[in-house]
Amino acid sequence: AAAERHKTLSRMAGTQHFSKGWKAFVVTMMLISGTVTVVTTAAMFQLKSLGIMDDVHYFKKPWFETLAMFIGMFLCLFWHFLNVACARKKKDTLLPPNEPALNSTSADSDKAEQGSYGAVPPKEEKPKEMAGWKKYMAFAIPATCDLIATTLMYIGLMYTTASVFQILRGFMVVMTCILNLTFMKRKMRPYKFVGVGVVLMGLVLVGVSLVFDPTHQETTEGGSPIIGILLIIGAQLVQGTQIVIEEVLLSNLKAPPLLIVGMEGFWGILEMSIMLTVVYFVPGKDIGGHWENTLDTFVMLSNDWVLVMTLVFYFFAILFYNYFGMCVTQALSSVNRTIIESARTACIWVTDLLLYYVITAGTYYQIGEWWTDWSVLELLGFLVVFAGTMIYNDWLIIPGMNYMPFPPKK
Repeated sequence: AAAERHKTLSRMAGTQHFSKGWKAFVVTMMLISGTVTVVTTAAMFQLKSLGIMDDVHYFKKPWFETLAMFIGMFLCLFWHFLNVACARKKKDTLLPPNEPALNSTSADSDKAEQGSYGAVPPKEEKPKEMAGWKKYMAFAIPATCDLIATTLMYIGLMYTTASVFQILRGFMVVMTCILNLTFMKRKMRPYKFVGVGVVLMGLVLVGVSLVFDPTHQETTEGGSPIIGILLIIGAQLVQGTQIVIEEVLLSNLKAPPLLIVGMEGFWGILEMSIMLTVVYFVPGKDIGGHWENTLDTFVMLSNDWVLVMTLVFYFFAILFYNYFGMCVTQALSSVNRTIIESARTACIWVTDLLLYYVITAGTYYQIGEWWTDWSVLELLGFLVVFAGTMIYNDWLIIPGMNYMPFPPKK
């Protein structure tokens, strides 16, 4: 989930107007659900359970967690069709007894989605609407990109911490700049490049804080944090590709946000079902010599209710984060979305610290992140990344630099 990607998908949902109360609600829910998604993902990697070989080991299952993400996205389809059904029932109730109902399923869907999102129906012209099988087939390629990016990020998360993981996703600012220059052919003022440079400096500080902190070796079982950093950054490159694909395939078509997320989840589940079979037969370091032993995954889940409950929390957190993330992008500006994402990073870090020092301290299930001498450098890096992001989005103004928009093309 990146702001640029949500902007693309929100354009597909049409133009809507939102009340102030709804804006406050969706921002709060996005922060809560967005925090839970990352915290639960990192927590599952830290939990132990009895596996298929009758030994207790960590739940290091990034491919399965990617499947779990798509299941959470797929749940959006049920929400979407519930809205459609409620809209139909409401319309039938309001119609006079002798007046026939209009055959307009897509219109019902749009009205249901607008009511569900707290929107006042717009009076603007209607954009082109998805029709027939294209509505359901168009999401297969973006789902593939999401699969690759998410798996890379989750493997990277095994070698990092939740806070570092989230801060490194700030590399999307760099990807946004590259996409604007190449794919979208947009001119950019020098201050944009200054913002990108500041973000890169902050990411370097965060990376250094992780690489030189010896305590992280305890959570990664000796894995190199450099590998984790490279995988997370590589995932942002894949997500950049996904933005381009969605811009080409989907931006001129109309579909409700819940349908968009749900269909990507549907295709993701189908693709992950194949991939979990593939990684089972590929040699690797997981139990039994597999890249990832899916049978061991289900045995571990059956032997630990805390692991199961964490997974259930993750399902619903993904559902609500995707939904409210799109609502926030539709209701607020991209700058506001950027500030919210930065606040989400802070919430994740604070939550992880509370989990380690307060909530699970001294228990068998102690999870979370601890504060080290290198955490100060990570905090500095986070603030630098935040500043660079604000510069890039015109929130922090650099004196003496040109902020005038380019004249339109003739």
